[in-house]
Amino acid sequence: MTTAISFCNFEGAQWLLFGPNVAPLVYYSHLPVVIISLLLGFFVLHKNRKSLPNQVLFYTIVAFAIWVICDSIYWASNRSDVIMFVWAIDVLVEPLVYIGALYLLYTLVGKRDMRFSEKISLGILYLPVILLLPTPLVLSGFNITTCLANEGPVALYYSYFIEIVVTILALQFCVKNFLRTRDKALREEILYLGAGTMFLLLAFSWGNIIGSFTENWQLGQYGLFGMPIFLGLLVYSMVKFRIFNIKIIGSTALVLALWVLTAALLSIQDPDTIHAVVGGTLILTTLFGWILINSVRQEVVQREIIETQKEALQKSNEGQENLIHIMNHQVKGYLSKSRNIFAELQTDDYGHMPDEVKPMIKEGLTSLTEAVGFVQEVLNGSSAASGMMVYAENAYDFGELVKEVADSQKSNAEERELTFDLELVPGEYHSIGDNVQLREAIKNLIDNSIHYTLKGGLKVKLESKDEKMTLSVQDTGVGISEEDKPKLFTKGGRGKDSLKININSTGYGLAFVKAVVEAHKGRVWVESEGSGKGSTFYLELPIRRK
Repeated sequence: MTTAISFCNFEGAQWLLFGPNVAPLVYYSHLPVVIISLLLGFFVLHKNRKSLPNQVLFYTIVAFAIWVICDSIYWASNRSDVIMFVWAIDVLVEPLVYIGALYLLYTLVGKRDMRFSEKISLGILYLPVILLLPTPLVLSGFNITTCLANEGPVALYYSYFIEIVVTILALQFCVKNFLRTRDKALREEILYLGAGTMFLLLAFSWGNIIGSFTENWQLGQYGLFGMPIFLGLLVYSMVKFRIFNIKIIGSTALVLALWVLTAALLSIQDPDTIHAVVGGTLILTTLFGWILINSVRQEVVQREIIETQKEALQKSNEGQENLIHIMNHQVKGYLSKSRNIFAELQTDDYGHMPDEVKPMIKEGLTSLTEAVGFVQEVLNGSSAASGMMVYAENAYDFGELVKEVADSQKSNAEERELTFDLELVPGEYHSIGDNVQLREAIKNLIDNSIHYTLKGGLKVKLESKDEKMTLSVQDTGVGISEEDKPKLFTKGGRGKDSLKININSTGYGLAFVKAVVEAHKGRVWVESEGSGKGSTFYLELPIRRK
């Protein structure tokens, strides 16, 4: 054993990865796996950089690729210092593959992020590997006779303990979620993702444990084939369940994987090895081919369903357009005419009206005014949400718009015995857009909170920061459940108990707000802790200048 820089009894590496000591299977088991994994990881991340599952998959694949590349360098190099360095890197990143795979299951199967306490627990479990990496407890020296590093207790036992714990947690998590759900499609998704992850982790563990305890690292190379199988099942899940919202990647990745695996056969020269490898390639080709054919069949079936739904939707849209046309030209006209009649009757032009008739005329005018507003809200919401509304490009002061609308809405809130506070934070609020439609959007947002607040009040706040104007409307109203949140900003979208609180709700007011705001390159959203806990609506617009 020696700690100085030594050279093993074979020729050195070329380009770090190529040398005479490399086992026949290494190039086939390492290079194709790295290429396939990284291509898929980069593609998924490129499609949606902000998605947590995409990020977790990418960084897990990167950790795996670092391990494989370092392992490839170890096989080719004859320098003790290089081998010790890449061996230490492998010890460091190997547990990250397992932790990343568990994290990926949380985001895909559990549809959630890990809890902070769970992340801390995994961090504490992994921390000794980082702290002890430079010590003999990880690598105690180099054996020049075998050209292998001597692993200490951390590399030989503790790192595998981490992998076993994480693998058990992953299996437990999948089984728990599989048994808890009754949805057939979700169960199938959990089955494919769980099986692929378990195969990857168990195959990887098996290969490394065999190498550590028998020093037969050539046999351990077969464990790396767990990654292509995992990726195959992952890609199938991506196509079938659209877990990454990617369509063409499925067939592209599978064809590319088959091409790389087949091309890598050229790197094997040993006749005895090539038979086993061809057999393994045949198995993978059969598996990937079946996945590809099945995914194409699923796409064809879905395409037929989409075409059928498209025809039905077209007919429905035509009927809706006719209905809107009738409402706009007929119903709205009748209601407006009737409202004008009642308004005229309240004047003195037609003589003195009996006192008992006056309340009826006033009530009729109020009801017809509400009816015209109801129809107008539906028409505006439908027109804006359908992209049919035309927007002007005028200079406006968003602060003035908010103040005007807030002043007019304050009396409505006070009539319901609600408090109404307005805070205009000094800032830049001049922009370009359609001030008429934006005023109506602000009105709808505040009016919505007034109608769904039974006691307490509202706080309207406007502030400007980083070239963006943000309006918030906070209320102490009925709140919004998680079930109702997705419906809020859609045409006709109402909560299940909406009409019990506001019988005049059309479900189009917030749809109008969303369409107008997004047409001005902004966004609108709501935050609420749940039913009975109030809500805060946010409207954010960029500051545009000529």
